[in-house]
Amino acid sequence: MEDAGGPELVNDGLGTAPSKRLARYCASYSKTSDGPLVIADLGIDALRARCPHLDSWLTHLDARLS
Repeated sequence: MEDAGGPELVNDGLGTAPSKRLARYCASYSKTSDGPLVIADLGIDALRARCPHLDSWLTHLDARLS
C-alpha cells in the first residue's frame, strides 16, 4: 500500500482492486459484509486521516447537508 502512495491509490485495475487482492489471501472475504465491519473497526477518523480523497468527499457532503 505504501509503495502505491497510499490506500486510495492501490486500485490500478479490475484485477488489482483492494477487494480482489483481499480475496486472493482470504477466499471467504466478502466485500459487502466484511468491508463495513473493517470500516467500523478502523473508525471514520482513522480513515479520514489516511485517505485525503475520502476526507474531502465527506467534508463536501457535510457542507452540502449543513
